[in-house]
Amino acid sequence: MAGRLTFDELSERVDAALTAKTQGHIDGLMADLPRPPKAARVELSPAVPAPDAGRFLVFALLLFALATWILIMAWMSRHAYVGQYPHFPNGPGG
Repeated sequence: MAGRLTFDELSERVDAALTAKTQGHIDGLMADLPRPPKAARVELSPAVPAPDAGRFLVFALLLFALATWILIMAWMSRHAYVGQYPHFPNGPGG
């Protein structure tokens, strides 16, 4: 393939890069390789949240609160004592 390194060339360059002592040695290894094109600078506007983001957060919090309340009510109804407290099914001794 034209313009591509073979596996042997790549292995040689990697070995040389790993044993390089200075940045100059590494620059010499990369001197004949093509440079990637420079990206054009794009001015980014500050991120503005979507208008529905606040509504989603409020809805999620309300849903969480409702689910928590339901779970607490279910736990309380399951663990409610009827009659004299404490209630031992087989008497106080077990």
